[in-house]
Amino acid sequence: MRRLYVYVMFLFMGLLVNAQSQNNEIRFKAHQIDKLIKEVYQEKAETIIFSDKIRFDSFKRLLLHRITIYKQQFKEGEAYQNLSSVPLLKTFNSNLHKDFSFNQSSFNPLKYDINLFSNEDVIYRIDKQHILFIKSQKN
Repeated sequence: MRRLYVYVMFLFMGLLVNAQSQNNEIRFKAHQIDKLIKEVYQEKAETIIFSDKIRFDSFKRLLLHRITIYKQQFKEGEAYQNLSSVPLLKTFNSNLHKDFSFNQSSFNPLKYDINLFSNEDVIYRIDKQHILFIKSQKN
């Protein structure tokens, strides 16, 4: 009986640790992809992204599998560039505005003029509590 108690305790602790690590990670969902693309590319979204299956799949893979937002408090001496210092990609939508604080329901990484398709991992500080991590497209 004691062994069973120990096994259950370790199982519970493992689930607890896993749940805590997932709470620090924010990912985009499939139903958000079209909206995020349309916000940045407006009426050109169909011509530039949606009509090109390979390009659309690249954006889909980027948003669903390569971009992760982590809850992480700012640490003194940190070397990450602030996303607020990066210019917006206003080529197709001149009404875009920067996010000075993170809001999960309205944040769109596509609107920033950053190298989303880099062969290196890219990391930006969104605010004092969040990190934008873009995994290398080589992986």
